[in-house]
Amino acid sequence: MSAGRDFMRFLEERFGLHKGIFSKFSFHETSDKVYVLSVDIPGVDLSGLRVFSIGITAGRQFDKSARYKPTTNLLQIFGKFATRNIVDITDEEKEDYMRGLDIEKEADVEEGYVIVRHGKDILGCGLYSKGSIKNQVPKAKRMALR
Repeated sequence: MSAGRDFMRFLEERFGLHKGIFSKFSFHETSDKVYVLSVDIPGVDLSGLRVFSIGITAGRQFDKSARYKPTTNLLQIFGKFATRNIVDITDEEKEDYMRGLDIEKEADVEEGYVIVRHGKDILGCGLYSKGSIKNQVPKAKRMALR
């Protein structure tokens, strides 16, 4: 099965993201990353350009297992369509989380990657285990400590 189908199946099983929301997108795989791009991109003439990747990084695959880690970018774009494994956090928790801190919080979710949400805003990806959300927000997107 292709990386795109495997990755879409992962997103559907983990977050309830129905594959139909990706109907105008395609997936491209490298050795350890999955990219999502508009279906219109393959028709664009890229000759003469040095292209390192097309689209945004949607996820990373670990040691060719079926285990993926979704990126913050992917979840911020498509997370609003998710129906499960979402953790809602308070204003105070949001401040800590966006500074790169982990959050102690019991949540009714499966252990593993979760969507961290504050109100209607998807903040990104977290790794939930035993009442704790390990911060997965990239350092470049974190707020500086005051």
